[in-house]
Amino acid sequence: MNVIRSQSEDAKAIYQIWKEIFAFDDFGFTDYYFKHHFNPFRTYIIKEDQKVVSIGSFHKHVYKINHRFLEGSMIVGLATVEEYRHKGYMRAILETMLDHLASQELITFIQAYNPELYKPFGFEMVYYRKRYVLCRQDIKSIDLKGVTTAIHYEDMLKIYAKFAKRFHGFMIRDYQYFKQLELQCKATNSQIVCVYEKGLIKGYGILQQFEQHVLIEELIYLDLKTLYKILSLALKVKLKVELIVSKQEQLDRVFNMEGEIFGYTMARIHDYEMFNQLFNCQVSSVKEAFALADRPLFLRENI
Repeated sequence: MNVIRSQSEDAKAIYQIWKEIFAFDDFGFTDYYFKHHFNPFRTYIIKEDQKVVSIGSFHKHVYKINHRFLEGSMIVGLATVEEYRHKGYMRAILETMLDHLASQELITFIQAYNPELYKPFGFEMVYYRKRYVLCRQDIKSIDLKGVTTAIHYEDMLKIYAKFAKRFHGFMIRDYQYFKQLELQCKATNSQIVCVYEKGLIKGYGILQQFEQHVLIEELIYLDLKTLYKILSLALKVKLKVELIVSKQEQLDRVFNMEGEIFGYTMARIHDYEMFNQLFNCQVSSVKEAFALADRPLFLRENI
């Protein structure tokens, strides 16, 4: 089988595969992604019968890992058309991609729907998230003073930086990131709401509306008052809120319920000798490497 870099003319076929295979998790995201993020040069494909049948992409970012800034990649969109599965195409694409990335970076990430598929390639689950399903009786009543849908990218960047200081592993964001985030929200029936107090931003949340509930997958806050305000607003929109946060955010006592923990992001270290030299350690697994940190992990991004 021949794994090749995609060309611009392959974009339409790759888009169609995304629309078909990832339809369960789309909600407008695929159209946004191909308009603003898709890069043929960072996409590998296999063609059979003169058509694209297997795909995989990666996106470059800068992450803060254990007090150091490291360039890494997030692998996305690994998929094979149904009638061409079980032929080793995904393995071939992933191996080719990892060979390429190993020469450029120390750590590669992947958001995995099926973690068992990626363990043979050296990936281990490092980042877990926690899901809460909340109703109005679960949140104490609080006024919505200071809550607004008027957003300022500089303020969002500022509060994100303060929030992220509590963690490691987070992706470094900039002004342009939040401009793109607003476009993504418009494409996926989502809305950014911010909380201010005495003119200073205290946090923000991204509310995605569905027929029966509001989904919040990003909620940046420095205190519980801000958390309650964003949740209270969401519960005025729908009767139920699905809140997803990092596993390390200790909110079980806040909500008086146990959140559902699930794996979200896996990581692969390409060169342990280099990693050990860089961090002055002696680790031999991804789990050991990420256990070195003195702060919990926050890996929100999936592209």
